[in-house]
Amino acid sequence: MASTFFKTLKFLEETDSAGGLSKESSSVLRPLVAFIEGGCCAGSKVEKFIMENFRLSNSEMLEKWNRVNSGKVKTEETLRSQISLVSRYLLSLFGITPDELNSAFINGDVKKLDRISDILEAFEIEDSDLSASFPIIFQYNLLPNDSTDSVYEMGDCSKEIQLLKSLDRKAIESLVSEVDMDKLIYVLQTIRDPLVRDIYIKPEGKVRKVKSASVNLKKLEFCKAFGGIEPRQLKPASGIRGSDSIPDKKASKRPFALGVSDELMDMLVSGVRKYENLPPAKKLKSESRSTEESQKAASELLELFTLEGFKRQFNKLNPADLIKALEKYKTGD
Repeated sequence: MASTFFKTLKFLEETDSAGGLSKESSSVLRPLVAFIEGGCCAGSKVEKFIMENFRLSNSEMLEKWNRVNSGKVKTEETLRSQISLVSRYLLSLFGITPDELNSAFINGDVKKLDRISDILEAFEIEDSDLSASFPIIFQYNLLPNDSTDSVYEMGDCSKEIQLLKSLDRKAIESLVSEVDMDKLIYVLQTIRDPLVRDIYIKPEGKVRKVKSASVNLKKLEFCKAFGGIEPRQLKPASGIRGSDSIPDKKASKRPFALGVSDELMDMLVSGVRKYENLPPAKKLKSESRSTEESQKAASELLELFTLEGFKRQFNKLNPADLIKALEKYKTGD
C-alpha cells in the first residue's frame, strides 16, 4: 500500500472515480480532497504548493516548483523530504496511518470517516471571526469576562451553543438571561483556542525533530456539538421594538397536515431540521439503516394523526376497552 498521505489520497480519488467507494465514503472523500487542495492547514508556501499539487509525482512536482519559483530552486531530495514531512503532519492531524486511511474509505469505517468529517467541519469554524460571527454578543458587551477557569462537558453547554447558532438581534438581550453565563464564556473561550497546535517530536532513529499536529480535543468536541444542535426559532422578546408586530401567517403555517398539538408539531419540525443539518456522511449512515419494516413503522405512526388513519384504528377497538383506557387521560373538568 502507498506509504504517504498524498499517494493514498490520490489512490482513493481514482478508486472513487471508478465507482469503487460507497456513497458514505465518497461524501467524506470529496471535502477531504478540497481541504487538501485548498492548503487549509499549510504553514508555508511550499507546504501549500505540495498540498495543491498532491496528484503530481515527485519529479513532476519538482519540475513545476522550479519552473514557477525560479529564484528558489529545490533539489529532488529536498522536495521529497518536504513532501514526507507534510504527509506526516496530515496523518497526525487526522490521527491515522496511510493504511488506516485507505481502509477507512475502502471499507466504509464509519468511526474513522466521522472523525475525518468532524475535523474538516471544525476547520470551518476555526477560520471564523468571533466578532463577525456573533456581533451582538460583543456589540452589547454582554459578557462580564472574556475567559473562565471553569471546565465543562460540551454536552452540558448545548443551551449556550444553541444561543450562538441562532442569534436574534432583537431578542438577544432577553435570551442571554436564560443561559449560564460562565458556560457561554467557556464555549467562546474554547472557540478562541486553536484547533491544532504544532509540536515537534524526534522520531525513533532520527536526528532532527519533525513537526507533528496535536488536535485540541475540547475544540473538536465543541465543533461536533455545534454541528449537531438545532438552532432555535427565536421570536422578538417582549419590550423590544418590533415584538408587537402582526405575526407572519406564512411563517406560522403548519408544515405537515397532521392532527397533532403545537408541541408535537414542533418536535416533528425540529427532528426534520436536525436531520437536514447532519453532515452528509451521517445522513448516509441513517439512510443505510432504513428498511421496509422501519419505513412502514414510520408511516403507520404518522397515519394515526390523520383523520382517515385514526378512524381506521378507532373502529378496530372494543368500545369497552376504549372507555377503560380513556380513564387515565381525564382532565377532571
